[in-house]
Amino acid sequence: MQIGRIVIDPWNKRNFLPRIIAIALIVGWIAWGLIILREGRQLEEAFEQMQLKQQQQEERLRRAAAYDKSRLEDKLNRRSSKNAVDDAKR
Repeated sequence: MQIGRIVIDPWNKRNFLPRIIAIALIVGWIAWGLIILREGRQLEEAFEQMQLKQQQQEERLRRAAAYDKSRLEDKLNRRSSKNAVDDAKR
């Protein structure tokens, strides 16, 4: 194994410390990558939850506006008459 100018013979007892350092660097690099992947997934989940909440809120507002509109139309329909027979019934 070669790191820069340093050549590490894998089974030489003199190279125990550099071998441990190289292994630690490789393990650290893999762990760092896994941490980044996990954080990315967490951010994606949080973003999806935020979008879902926003969609639910927009749906509630849309339904409330449709309900208010229908109530207003019903109120206007009750007050107005379409013909003379409707006026006579009231």
